[in-house]
Amino acid sequence: MSDNDHGTRELVETATEVSELRAARVALARSRARSDLIAEIAAAMVETESAEIDAAVDEVLARVAKYTDADDVFILRTSSDVALLCRTHAWSNNAAPFPRDLNHWVSTDTYPIWQDLLANLSPLSIGAPTPDDPEADSHTSAWAVLAAFGVQSLLAVPLVRNGRAVGALGIQTVVAPRSWSEDDVALLDVVANLIASTLARRDAELEAAASDSRLRSVAMSSSDAIIIIDANGVISQPPMGEELFGYTPE
Repeated sequence: MSDNDHGTRELVETATEVSELRAARVALARSRARSDLIAEIAAAMVETESAEIDAAVDEVLARVAKYTDADDVFILRTSSDVALLCRTHAWSNNAAPFPRDLNHWVSTDTYPIWQDLLANLSPLSIGAPTPDDPEADSHTSAWAVLAAFGVQSLLAVPLVRNGRAVGALGIQTVVAPRSWSEDDVALLDVVANLIASTLARRDAELEAAASDSRLRSVAMSSSDAIIIIDANGVISQPPMGEELFGYTPE
Protein backbone atom coordinates (compact mmCIF):
# COMPACT_ATOMS: atom_id res chain seq x y z
CA MET A 1 0.00 0.00 0.00
CA SER A 2 1.41 3.39 -0.97
CA ASP A 3 1.80 6.26 1.45
CA ASN A 4 -0.94 8.11 -0.43
CA ASP A 5 -3.36 5.19 -0.07
CA HIS A 6 -2.51 4.85 3.61
CA GLY A 7 -3.06 8.57 4.19
CA THR A 8 -6.36 8.50 2.34
CA ARG A 9 -7.60 5.60 4.45
CA GLU A 10 -6.66 7.38 7.67
CA LEU A 11 -8.43 10.51 6.47
CA VAL A 12 -11.60 8.54 5.69
CA GLU A 13 -11.47 6.78 9.06
CA THR A 14 -11.02 10.10 10.86
CA ALA A 15 -13.93 11.66 8.98
CA THR A 16 -16.10 8.65 9.83
CA GLU A 17 -15.19 8.88 13.51
CA VAL A 18 -15.98 12.60 13.57
CA SER A 19 -19.31 11.97 11.84
CA GLU A 20 -20.21 9.20 14.29
CA LEU A 21 -19.22 11.36 17.26
CA ARG A 22 -21.36 14.22 15.97
CA ALA A 23 -24.31 11.86 15.46
CA ALA A 24 -23.88 10.49 18.98
CA ARG A 25 -23.90 14.01 20.43
CA VAL A 26 -27.05 14.89 18.48
CA ALA A 27 -28.74 11.68 19.70
CA LEU A 28 -27.74 12.43 23.31
CA ALA A 29 -29.08 15.98 23.11
CA ARG A 30 -32.30 14.68 21.58
CA SER A 31 -32.66 12.09 24.33
CA ARG A 32 -32.19 14.73 27.03
CA ALA A 33 -34.75 17.00 25.35
CA ARG A 34 -37.22 14.12 25.21
CA SER A 35 -36.68 13.30 28.91
CA ASP A 36 -37.19 16.94 29.89
CA LEU A 37 -40.37 17.16 27.83
CA ILE A 38 -41.77 13.96 29.32
CA ALA A 39 -41.01 15.16 32.87
CA GLU A 40 -42.77 18.47 32.23
CA ILE A 41 -45.81 16.76 30.69
CA ALA A 42 -46.02 14.26 33.56
CA ALA A 43 -45.93 17.06 36.15
CA ALA A 44 -48.61 19.02 34.29
CA MET A 45 -50.90 16.00 34.01
CA VAL A 46 -50.64 15.17 37.72
CA GLU A 47 -51.43 18.73 38.79
CA THR A 48 -54.36 19.27 36.40
CA GLU A 49 -57.85 19.42 37.87
CA SER A 50 -60.54 17.32 36.22
CA ALA A 51 -62.32 20.32 34.68
CA GLU A 52 -59.07 21.47 33.04
CA ILE A 53 -57.93 18.13 31.62
CA ASP A 54 -59.20 18.69 28.06
CA ALA A 55 -57.28 21.96 27.79
CA ALA A 56 -54.19 20.33 29.31
CA VAL A 57 -54.31 17.49 26.78
CA ASP A 58 -54.59 20.00 23.93
CA GLU A 59 -51.47 21.74 25.26
CA VAL A 60 -49.63 18.41 25.39
CA LEU A 61 -50.53 17.72 21.76
CA ALA A 62 -49.14 21.12 20.75
CA ARG A 63 -45.86 20.37 22.52
CA VAL A 64 -45.61 16.94 20.90
CA ALA A 65 -46.19 18.58 17.51
CA LYS A 66 -43.36 21.04 18.13
CA TYR A 67 -40.95 18.32 19.25
CA THR A 68 -41.71 15.93 16.37
CA ASP A 69 -42.31 18.63 13.72
CA ALA A 70 -45.71 17.08 12.92
CA ASP A 71 -48.48 18.91 11.09
CA ASP A 72 -51.29 17.22 13.01
CA VAL A 73 -51.42 15.51 16.43
CA PHE A 74 -54.59 13.86 17.66
CA ILE A 75 -56.29 11.58 20.15
CA LEU A 76 -58.75 8.90 19.06
CA ARG A 77 -61.06 7.36 21.65
CA THR A 78 -63.02 4.15 21.14
CA SER A 79 -66.38 3.02 22.41
CA SER A 80 -66.34 0.33 25.11
CA ASP A 81 -66.80 -2.40 22.48
CA VAL A 82 -64.22 -0.79 20.13
CA ALA A 83 -66.88 -0.73 17.40
CA LEU A 84 -66.76 3.07 17.19
CA LEU A 85 -64.02 5.66 17.34
CA CYS A 86 -63.80 9.43 17.28
CA ARG A 87 -61.26 12.22 17.30
CA THR A 88 -61.62 13.82 20.75
CA HIS A 89 -58.56 16.10 20.94
CA ALA A 90 -56.39 17.54 18.20
CA TRP A 91 -53.75 20.10 17.32
CA SER A 92 -53.21 21.05 13.67
CA ASN A 93 -51.15 23.70 11.95
CA ASN A 94 -52.43 25.73 9.04
CA ALA A 95 -51.15 23.17 6.52
CA ALA A 96 -53.33 20.35 7.91
CA PRO A 97 -56.68 20.11 6.09
CA PHE A 98 -58.49 18.21 8.83
CA PRO A 99 -61.89 19.31 10.13
CA ARG A 100 -61.84 21.13 13.44
CA ASP A 101 -65.00 19.50 14.77
CA LEU A 102 -64.42 16.72 17.28
CA ASN A 103 -66.38 13.92 18.94
CA HIS A 104 -67.91 12.70 15.70
CA TRP A 105 -68.25 8.92 16.11
CA VAL A 106 -67.67 6.61 13.15
CA SER A 107 -67.46 2.85 12.74
CA THR A 108 -64.00 1.40 13.33
CA ASP A 109 -64.57 -0.67 10.19
CA THR A 110 -64.49 2.58 8.20
CA TYR A 111 -60.75 2.86 8.85
CA PRO A 112 -59.20 -0.65 8.79
CA ILE A 113 -55.70 0.74 9.44
CA TRP A 114 -56.66 1.25 13.09
CA GLN A 115 -57.86 -2.30 13.65
CA ASP A 116 -54.41 -3.88 13.96
CA LEU A 117 -53.20 -1.15 16.31
CA LEU A 118 -56.24 -1.54 18.56
CA ALA A 119 -56.18 -5.34 18.47
CA ASN A 120 -52.42 -5.90 18.81
CA LEU A 121 -51.49 -2.87 20.93
CA SER A 122 -48.62 -2.22 18.54
CA PRO A 123 -47.39 1.08 17.02
CA LEU A 124 -48.51 2.00 13.52
CA SER A 125 -45.94 3.72 11.28
CA ILE A 126 -46.83 4.45 7.68
CA GLY A 127 -45.29 6.62 4.98
CA ALA A 128 -45.19 6.56 1.20
CA PRO A 129 -44.63 2.87 0.23
CA THR A 130 -41.23 1.77 -1.04
CA PRO A 131 -40.38 -1.41 -3.02
CA ASP A 132 -38.09 -2.77 -0.29
CA ASP A 133 -40.72 -2.46 2.45
CA PRO A 134 -41.37 -6.02 3.79
CA GLU A 135 -44.97 -4.98 4.47
CA ALA A 136 -45.36 -3.13 1.17
CA ASP A 137 -48.71 -4.66 0.27
CA SER A 138 -50.46 -3.79 3.53
CA HIS A 139 -48.76 -0.40 3.74
CA THR A 140 -49.71 0.44 0.16
CA SER A 141 -53.37 -0.13 0.99
CA ALA A 142 -53.16 1.86 4.21
CA TRP A 143 -51.21 4.66 2.56
CA ALA A 144 -53.87 4.95 -0.14
CA VAL A 145 -56.46 5.62 2.57
CA LEU A 146 -54.24 8.23 4.22
CA ALA A 147 -53.33 9.87 0.92
CA ALA A 148 -57.02 10.51 0.27
CA PHE A 149 -56.89 12.88 3.26
CA GLY A 150 -53.62 14.46 2.16
CA VAL A 151 -51.56 12.58 4.76
CA GLN A 152 -47.92 11.97 3.80
CA SER A 153 -46.90 9.94 6.84
CA LEU A 154 -48.44 8.70 10.09
CA LEU A 155 -47.19 7.39 13.42
CA ALA A 156 -49.62 6.22 16.09
CA VAL A 157 -49.47 4.27 19.36
CA PRO A 158 -52.36 2.83 21.38
CA LEU A 159 -53.87 4.35 24.50
CA VAL A 160 -54.05 1.39 26.86
CA ARG A 161 -56.17 0.94 29.97
CA ASN A 162 -56.30 -2.31 31.95
CA GLY A 163 -54.53 -4.20 29.18
CA ARG A 164 -56.77 -3.17 26.31
CA ALA A 165 -56.78 -0.35 23.78
CA VAL A 166 -59.17 2.51 24.47
CA GLY A 167 -57.87 4.75 21.69
CA ALA A 168 -54.71 6.03 20.05
CA LEU A 169 -52.30 8.95 20.03
CA GLY A 170 -51.20 9.85 16.52
CA ILE A 171 -48.96 12.30 14.70
CA GLN A 172 -48.94 12.89 10.96
CA THR A 173 -47.50 15.12 8.25
CA VAL A 174 -49.22 16.63 5.24
CA VAL A 175 -46.50 18.92 3.87
CA ALA A 176 -43.90 16.22 3.14
CA PRO A 177 -43.37 12.52 3.87
CA ARG A 178 -40.95 11.49 6.58
CA SER A 179 -39.63 8.43 8.36
CA TRP A 180 -40.37 8.29 12.05
CA SER A 181 -37.46 7.58 14.39
CA GLU A 182 -37.23 5.34 17.44
CA ASP A 183 -37.07 8.57 19.43
CA ASP A 184 -40.48 9.59 18.08
CA VAL A 185 -41.97 6.20 18.95
CA ALA A 186 -40.47 6.30 22.46
CA LEU A 187 -41.91 9.76 23.08
CA LEU A 188 -45.38 8.81 21.87
CA ASP A 189 -45.40 5.63 23.96
CA VAL A 190 -44.76 7.51 27.20
CA VAL A 191 -47.05 10.45 26.38
CA ALA A 192 -49.83 8.03 25.40
CA ASN A 193 -49.55 6.33 28.80
CA LEU A 194 -49.67 9.69 30.60
CA ILE A 195 -52.70 10.83 28.62
CA ALA A 196 -54.49 7.49 29.05
CA SER A 197 -53.99 7.66 32.84
CA THR A 198 -55.16 11.26 33.01
CA LEU A 199 -58.27 10.63 30.93
CA ALA A 200 -59.01 7.53 33.02
CA ARG A 201 -58.85 9.66 36.17
CA ARG A 202 -61.22 12.22 34.65
CA ASP A 203 -63.59 9.49 33.43
CA ALA A 204 -63.62 7.88 36.89
CA GLU A 205 -64.42 11.21 38.55
CA LEU A 206 -67.25 11.87 36.10
CA GLU A 207 -68.65 8.38 36.63
CA ALA A 208 -68.45 8.79 40.43
CA ALA A 209 -70.29 12.12 40.20
CA ALA A 210 -72.95 10.58 37.95
CA SER A 211 -73.34 7.63 40.30
CA ASP A 212 -73.69 9.96 43.30
CA SER A 213 -76.31 11.97 41.44
CA ARG A 214 -78.31 8.83 40.61
CA LEU A 215 -78.10 7.61 44.21
CA ARG A 216 -79.21 10.97 45.57
CA SER A 217 -82.11 11.08 43.09
CA VAL A 218 -83.27 7.63 44.23
CA ALA A 219 -82.94 8.61 47.90
CA MET A 220 -84.83 11.88 47.48
CA SER A 221 -87.76 10.11 45.83
CA SER A 222 -87.83 7.23 48.32
CA SER A 223 -90.79 6.67 50.63
CA ASP A 224 -88.39 5.40 53.30
CA ALA A 225 -86.73 7.55 55.97
CA ILE A 226 -83.12 7.95 54.89
CA ILE A 227 -80.32 10.08 56.33
CA ILE A 228 -77.37 10.85 54.04
CA ILE A 229 -73.96 11.93 55.37
CA ASP A 230 -71.50 12.87 52.65
CA ALA A 231 -67.69 12.82 52.72
CA ASN A 232 -67.63 16.32 54.22
CA GLY A 233 -69.95 15.36 57.07
CA VAL A 234 -72.92 17.23 55.64
CA ILE A 235 -76.22 15.63 56.65
CA SER A 236 -79.25 15.65 54.37
CA GLN A 237 -82.60 13.91 54.52
CA PRO A 238 -85.16 13.07 51.85
CA PRO A 239 -88.68 14.42 52.47
CA MET A 240 -89.83 11.31 54.37
CA GLY A 241 -86.87 11.64 56.77
CA GLU A 242 -87.75 15.26 57.46
CA GLU A 243 -91.37 14.31 58.10
CA LEU A 244 -90.44 11.42 60.42
CA PHE A 245 -87.68 13.12 62.43
CA GLY A 246 -89.03 16.65 62.27
CA TYR A 247 -85.73 18.23 61.21
CA THR A 248 -84.82 19.96 57.99
CA PRO A 249 -81.27 19.83 56.53
CA GLU A 250 -80.65 23.34 57.91
